[in-house]
Amino acid sequence: MKHLFYLALTLVFSSLLWAEDPQGPSVYVELNSGTKQKAQYLGTVKDTVILGGYIQNTYTKIKLPKSAFKNIQDSAGNILLSSEESGLLITEKTKSTPSSFAIEDSTESSASVCLKGKTILIPLQHRGIDSLLSIRLLDLTEVVLREQDLETEVYQRTFFSECKDTDCIRSTSNELGAIALWSGEIIPAKTQDSLILKLEHSTFPQKKPKEINVTLSAKTPIQDLLKNEKWLLFLKNKQVKEKTKKGANYVYVETTPEGASISKRGKSAICKTPCGFSTLDTGKIVLDAYWHINDHLWGNSETIQIIPDDTTKVSFKLKRIDPEIEMVTTPLGASIFLGRDPISIKKRPLGTTPKRLKTIEPGLAEMRFWKEGYRDTVVEFYINVTEKTILSIDLEPLVDLKAIEEQQKWITTKKKYFWGLTITGSALAPFVTGAIFTYLSKKDYEEAREIKKTLSQPSIADGENHQRLVDKNKNLVKKGDSKLYIGSALFATSALMLGIGLTLLF
Repeated sequence: MKHLFYLALTLVFSSLLWAEDPQGPSVYVELNSGTKQKAQYLGTVKDTVILGGYIQNTYTKIKLPKSAFKNIQDSAGNILLSSEESGLLITEKTKSTPSSFAIEDSTESSASVCLKGKTILIPLQHRGIDSLLSIRLLDLTEVVLREQDLETEVYQRTFFSECKDTDCIRSTSNELGAIALWSGEIIPAKTQDSLILKLEHSTFPQKKPKEINVTLSAKTPIQDLLKNEKWLLFLKNKQVKEKTKKGANYVYVETTPEGASISKRGKSAICKTPCGFSTLDTGKIVLDAYWHINDHLWGNSETIQIIPDDTTKVSFKLKRIDPEIEMVTTPLGASIFLGRDPISIKKRPLGTTPKRLKTIEPGLAEMRFWKEGYRDTVVEFYINVTEKTILSIDLEPLVDLKAIEEQQKWITTKKKYFWGLTITGSALAPFVTGAIFTYLSKKDYEEAREIKKTLSQPSIADGENHQRLVDKNKNLVKKGDSKLYIGSALFATSALMLGIGLTLLF
């Protein structure tokens, strides 16, 4: 009977020839009867080992007592269970008991299972093409956790048959007495040559799990993982320090047309397209592209997600833009000066607030706002490419007596300079007008001389025409004298104004 039982057990167990299915990690099983078989290890509950496999194309679980096994090894050759570790003696009775194993349907309920003091490991969710990688990562994770003397058990999601999501599995594990739950997923990154491993660690009774994301190469994921200190520290429940290397993350930008300036929102220009640059950013950033040609501006903006340890590629199609700055101060009426340099008495403002300015160059800019009785306010801001830039500034009143006196002194100097410049410039008008009157007087004198030459001829003496020419000659001389006097007065006025203006200026 004993030999018949082992034969039947061997036949049933041999029917669990393993198909490539992500139900559980692959193990090599050796029974006390001498049978060796590859199977899927679904966990151990008390003194029972749960294995999985296919019988007539139906996935089925099989439960065997620990005493039926000589040993169980994982794919790396590590011993998961041996006859010495089972804590049970292999006797004739246990070998021949027909009820020592049972085949059950895969819809087993977890309600009657006690997970007290155990660390539960759930296989990673993944795409079909990442099945083998998922099994390998599960094995590695289990090995690291067991090295910490944690009683780790692997349970499929089907074990929690009443749960549809990880939150439910987490809650159920807590209720069944587990001390921790590990789960996660493997998802494709933005680029085809990268994968992202997301791990989640729940420690009960804490409700909020800890999470990390690890970017792996799709070609050498295991090598990348073994080199990744972040993953290992997380599994060992130690503080994970985010390390950022300069140049570790890259962005490559192309624009149509090429030659556009590229800047991160709020920063100065980085390069001209097509170009690439390194960044320490790890999340989302806004990139601006702008291109200035023939007094026209082209540009665009886009929000991108940085891919850690990889190159993020972005392409801009530029369009016509018309950046605008709207400036308002409290109180109104502040003079606006470009730049942050101190205001000189010769510098002219762009206008007074409120003010709208058109600009042909986005990017970083600086403005100084001045108003009598208030401190000078310098504002550094970023001129948006595709949006209106709005500045609202509250001016700070002057309260320091010395500062007030210095401002009044500067205002007086500014006024003197203004009037000096105004008077000096105005001196040109009387000078030009005086020159015109002087020229006209000269023309009158020349005409009077011509008439005088005519009068000196004997042929017209004492005639009617003679008297008419004499009167005209006198009028021309009189007009010339008046115009000359006016021109001379205007020259004198111009010289006086120039002298006053220069005095005020210097």
